[in-house]
Amino acid sequence: MAAPIVVELAWSASNASADPDLSKALIDSCSAAAGPGGCVLDDPEPIESRARVVVTFAAAYAWVRVEVLAPIAGIEGRSRQITFRDDDPRLERFRAAGLIAAGLVSDVANGDAAEAPPAPPPSEREPTTPEEPRGRVALHLGAQSGWNDSRPWAGAAFGADFNVAGPAILVLAGSYDQTWMRDSRGISGQRAAIGAGGGIVAPLIADRLELRVRMALDLQQVRASIVQPSTGREDQGHRTATGVETGVDLILPIATGLDAFCGGRFDWWGGTTMVHVEGAPAETLGAWMASFAAGLVVRF
Repeated sequence: MAAPIVVELAWSASNASADPDLSKALIDSCSAAAGPGGCVLDDPEPIESRARVVVTFAAAYAWVRVEVLAPIAGIEGRSRQITFRDDDPRLERFRAAGLIAAGLVSDVANGDAAEAPPAPPPSEREPTTPEEPRGRVALHLGAQSGWNDSRPWAGAAFGADFNVAGPAILVLAGSYDQTWMRDSRGISGQRAAIGAGGGIVAPLIADRLELRVRMALDLQQVRASIVQPSTGREDQGHRTATGVETGVDLILPIATGLDAFCGGRFDWWGGTTMVHVEGAPAETLGAWMASFAAGLVVRF
C-alpha cells in the first residue's frame, strides 16, 4: 500500500486556525491529485509518509506558501507561493493549496529538471506582523415591512456588529417604522428604537452563506396620532419604554467587503399605546411587531 503525503498546516500571526471543513477540502483536493496513498493531515502519532508538505496561509488568507520538506529520495525539496485575488472564495483557496502540494511532490519524486521558482528570502516574503482580521466590523442597512395588530408597517433598519471572539458579536441596532397609511378613522402609528445586545454569526456554507442570530435590549418610542376625517380633530398618544428585539438573518457575500442579508425580527415593547380624542379612547396599538427585512452589509 502506497504511503500518503503528510500535510502540515502552519499559521502566520494573522491566521490562527482553519475551519475543519476547509482543512478537509485541502486534503481531498490533494488526495485526488496525488494518486495511491493520497494525503493526510499531520498527526502527533508517527506516520510513514512518502513526503511531508508544509502549507502556510498568511495575511488573512491572501496568500499561501507550499513547501515540500527535503530530502525526498535524495532530491532537494521545493516550494511555491501564490497570491489570491480578493474575490477568490476561501474554500477554493484551500483546494488550490492541496493541488499545489500534490503537484510539488510529484515533481520532486519524478526528478523534474524544471526548477520551480525559489522561495523568496525572508526579507522579501509577505510580512507576518499581526494584522486585523478582515471583516471585524459589519454595518447593516435595510428596508423592512412589519405587522402589528392586523396592520402593515414599513420602515428601515440599521446597525453595526462588532466581532468579539470566534462567532460572538456585539450588536448596536436601530429602526424606524410607521403604518403604511392612516386607517378609515384617520389613525396612523410610528415607532423608533435604538438598542444594544449580542449574538453569533456562524457559517452555513463556507464563504457562501452565514447565519446571524441576535438579541438586544431596546429603548423604544411608539406613537399614534389621529386626524378625524369628519371633524378634522387631531390628537396623539405615545409611549417610551424598554423592550426586546430578536432577529435571525441569512447573509450572502456578493463582493469583497459587501454582503446581502434577509431575515426576520420580532420586537416587543412591554405594553400598548392608547390614542385619545378629546379625552376619549379611540385606538390601541399592540405591544409587539413581527417584521421581514432585507438589505446590505458593509464589512471592514
